[in-house]
Order: sequence, then C-alpha cells, then structure tokens
Amino acid sequence: MSAFVFDDCIFSKKLKAECDRQGLVNTQRLQDDLRGEGDERIIPAVVGQGSVLVTEDRKIAEENAECLSRGHPGLVVVASEDRTRTLTDELVRAILDKFKSVFPNWHYITIRNSIVEITQHTVLVWHAAGSKLDYDYHVALDDPRMPEAILGVLSRNASRLGPRALPDDNQ
Repeated sequence: MSAFVFDDCIFSKKLKAECDRQGLVNTQRLQDDLRGEGDERIIPAVVGQGSVLVTEDRKIAEENAECLSRGHPGLVVVASEDRTRTLTDELVRAILDKFKSVFPNWHYITIRNSIVEITQHTVLVWHAAGSKLDYDYHVALDDPRMPEAILGVLSRNASRLGPRALPDDNQ
C-alpha cells in the first residue's frame, strides 16, 4: 500500500479520517520534528521514507527541482484554479473526491518522479530535470481519456531515472 504524507499546509483530521476510512492508501501527517521546517529538510525526509508528499504549495516543486530531479516517490499538489480563492479543507476534499471518482484506480498507480497538480477541473503533470521542471501533460478531469493518458505519462516519468535506490513504494 502506498504511503502519502500530508504537509502542514494541507493536513486536516477530517481529510485523514476520510482517507483512512477508504483504506486505499496509508496516510500520515508530517512528522512532529519536521513541522514548521523548510522544504530543504522536509523533502529529503519524506523521500527517504518512500512516501508521496501531498501539499497545497504550488511552488515547492519549482523551488526544489534539483532535489526532486534525483528521484522521488512523487509529489501531489492540490490547488484551486482560482489562485485568489482560499483552499479550505472542504475544497481540498472536494477536489480529491472528484479526482478519485473519475480515476477510481488512482491508488494502484505509481507517481514516482512525477509532480501531479490536481485542481477542480484539471490534472497537470511535470517532472524535475536538473534545476527546473519539465511540463509533461495537462488534461481536463471530465475528458474520458484522462485515466489512460495520465497512466502513460506517469509510467514514462517513473522510468526516467531507471532503477533507483529509493525506498520501495510497493508498485
């Protein structure tokens, strides 16, 4: 079962309880000793435990591309398309619920080496290449080809660095 770590920006007890109730992935809150720390400490710790980091921080991947370009279990950014809108717990849950409803087998895929941004209507995928992000794909959630298209992109990104010395993500 894949492990997802919610950072402080996105963590809520309701979201964790809902994910735990579904039982599809292992969800955790960021470790106590990492709360309030900078990305340069958080990313290596989460990567080192083989977990996917979930955040609302759109800049985290861009600001840490060099670290991510060495390989990582995955990064999920949940964001509002309207950058002026506050991302509430209810909106985060609504965005994730919609994604899960149109991509019911989401928990079986690997997002290794991918940065996946999920909004109310779209999914965007990038990968880190050196000190920058390379854009891979953008698709509307209501596009019937979305699951198949995303699988291809994620599979390609997972194999970009070849076999890596990352912790096993059971996928």
